[in-house]
Amino acid sequence: MAYNTKDVTTKRQSRFFVLSILISILLSLTAVLSYFTGFSGILSGLVNIITYPITYCTSAVSDGITGIGKYFGDIARLKEENMLLKAQNNELIGEIAGIEALKAENEQLYSYLELKREYNKLSLVNTKIISRGSGNFLTSFTVDKGTMHGVKKNMPIITSSGILGIITEEGPLTSRAVTLISHNSSAGVYLTRSGTPGILQGDYNLSVVGQCKITGLPIDTDVKIGDHVTTAGTGEIFPGELSVGNVAEIQRDATTQTLTLIITPTCDLVNEDAVMIVTDFERIYDVTPE
Repeated sequence: MAYNTKDVTTKRQSRFFVLSILISILLSLTAVLSYFTGFSGILSGLVNIITYPITYCTSAVSDGITGIGKYFGDIARLKEENMLLKAQNNELIGEIAGIEALKAENEQLYSYLELKREYNKLSLVNTKIISRGSGNFLTSFTVDKGTMHGVKKNMPIITSSGILGIITEEGPLTSRAVTLISHNSSAGVYLTRSGTPGILQGDYNLSVVGQCKITGLPIDTDVKIGDHVTTAGTGEIFPGELSVGNVAEIQRDATTQTLTLIITPTCDLVNEDAVMIVTDFERIYDVTPE
């Protein structure tokens, strides 16, 4: 015999209809009896027992919907707070980086300020090295200042450690320069311990190892390894008493009876970046008595 799905559905609908009528009749009787007999408490309890499953299910569904809404609301709020915290964190990182850069710049300027306090006749322009020549040590380079900033040829370049080099060619916005170890540079210097004067010269072979030399000193010159060398300040180019370097080696020539001193500059010829150009200074001239 064939199974009739339509009959089964009809029977289920009939049962649900009958059950609904019975519940309605029960609720009506409860209301009437409660009114006439006064047993409202007992009847109310009975109604509560009967209707509890329906009430519980309705409450559970309502609480679930409310909980889901709260859950997604909390997620949206947390996402918003997280984005705000990330933005604040990035802002703080930027501020810290700015503070660190300012601190480094202030420390550098403080070094130059101390230099200028000691040599208060110096007029300085800060600049940066923007390109370098080949080799491990700095021999030639370009700075980011030119004639528009008051820079001219033959102006000395210094760091907080002393003399670095000299401007060899100026342009409107940039200038070319060489360091003291360059083969075509020279400066009047003296040994601070003994007061012996000399001429510092660059040398091609020595520049490869980051050094320069003083030649032609008398063989009996009072000099020791480690003696400090500074600028003499008697010419037109370099201010006086600025650090140049230290004696690293003493070479004696028995034929000419002279000394050659190998000098290691005090300036950093590898990592130097920010430097200063001396645009003016008080010059010292030799005065020959009449």
